[in-house]
Amino acid sequence: MQTRIRFSTSLSVLVIFLFFITSPANAEAHRIAGTNRYDTAVKISQQGWSQSNTVILAQGMDFPDALASVPLAYKLNAPILLTRPNELPDETINEIKRLRSSNVIILGGQLAVSLNVEKKLIEDLGVSVKRIAGENRFKTAEAIAAQLGDYDKAFIVNGFNYPDALSIGSIAANSGAPILITNTTSITEETKQLALKASERYIIGGELAVDSSIQQQLSADRISGTSRYDTSAEIVDTFYNGFTNLYVATGANFADALSGAVLGAKSNSPVILVKSDSIPENVSAVLKKYLLSDTYILGGELAINQNVLNKMNSELPYEVQDSSKPIIFYIPHPDDEVLATGVGIEYYIDRGFDVHVVLLTKGESSNVYQVLGQDFPEMTKDEFGDARVREFQDSVTRLGVNPANLHFYQYPDMGLMVDDVRGVIEQFETLYPGAEHRTLSFYETHPDHKNSGIALNQLYHEGKVQHARFYISPYLHEQVEGFYMPVKNPEKVIDAVYAYKVNSPEIGRYSIGYRSVPELLTLLEKNPVSKVHLPN
Repeated sequence: MQTRIRFSTSLSVLVIFLFFITSPANAEAHRIAGTNRYDTAVKISQQGWSQSNTVILAQGMDFPDALASVPLAYKLNAPILLTRPNELPDETINEIKRLRSSNVIILGGQLAVSLNVEKKLIEDLGVSVKRIAGENRFKTAEAIAAQLGDYDKAFIVNGFNYPDALSIGSIAANSGAPILITNTTSITEETKQLALKASERYIIGGELAVDSSIQQQLSADRISGTSRYDTSAEIVDTFYNGFTNLYVATGANFADALSGAVLGAKSNSPVILVKSDSIPENVSAVLKKYLLSDTYILGGELAINQNVLNKMNSELPYEVQDSSKPIIFYIPHPDDEVLATGVGIEYYIDRGFDVHVVLLTKGESSNVYQVLGQDFPEMTKDEFGDARVREFQDSVTRLGVNPANLHFYQYPDMGLMVDDVRGVIEQFETLYPGAEHRTLSFYETHPDHKNSGIALNQLYHEGKVQHARFYISPYLHEQVEGFYMPVKNPEKVIDAVYAYKVNSPEIGRYSIGYRSVPELLTLLEKNPVSKVHLPN
């Protein structure tokens, strides 16, 4: 997972002003809640697991032993359920039965979870019980880390408060990384050595949480804000280019976020913290960078009240939910479909949309034609364009597009005009009234890209199409503000990139796309992402 670079150019300021004039389609946030924290943990478990061989059991009234548990729970594909110190709640008992679990891992010693609870598990539920506990919270975190195996990242948090550990839980789990805990000014030698095993080390929280002296000892990066909410927002902004679901928990208590972080990790999605009655400004600002698929509020109205849920519904951008209308992508050249829109195409296909892809030119004016001419002097420009189209067809097929939904035009490369694209879009709007239309951004520097965006933007503002969005080429991601698309199946996007690497002249394949933009395709392989903005 790559750390994103922040936007700082004057162009980004302009675009921020423009694209927030219009709001994307909204969806409803959902609430996952029970009658109490134990029941909410059960409801979270029911949302993510139909069966689980193992359950992690944590004390529901205090947090120290559970702080570091999310990566282990994710590794074991186990929900985190809660118990009282001396009594196993009926809700938890019934959930262990529903899950048909045979193993329960208790976090913490007998003062945290008593022998009475352990006895109940063994005698009444017939499960095998293992306890992970150290002589203190630091040793318990070290013991959990020892269960994870090798890791490249390590996250260090203050062990005497919970927000930073809960905010980093999902990303730590997805990274296979331990959450290690310290006090403010000192770190145990054992914890230090566990941290130094990782090539990347991150301190979560400000210097009041973990002192700069510890940061220096570990040569660690720091991710922090001025409050627990700002730190939570910084974590999302740093580590996520896009996500399928968003889980929202109160920052005033630990229980809901603890159980929810494992559920978030199952879909590579974050847990972000809010106040019980409001969304902090920095949290809202960060979330507005992403197109959300589904949002889940963790906990009842005492934890997060209805006003927050209403704001989630009205103010945050959501992806299109209605799959009854087709989504049509207008692509200026072969390779634009994977470089700029690949994650978007695959996302909609995965969610059951009828996706059409329209190729507007054959891309015959690429400089690669002159390069290939040295080895294939008899190749005409038309034959070169046909070879590019073959790459395109292979790429979109790997993304999952139905070949019957591919449409081809032969407008001149480097001569694609606004009126040309308008005509094509109007044809498809006539065929599919109310369709969702997608093309490249009108902020692009390539004239064919730019004219495609201008055409769709004009039609939208003239009322001739109802729905329009614009994809940003990777080389402009840092300059043009927009939303990051949720990444559903990155392996399919990576496979689509491979279509542009195939070099088999005997079947008319010359790896033209890869010869043209190797750096961009390699970057996409490492970090599949699409970025989109709205009409201005």
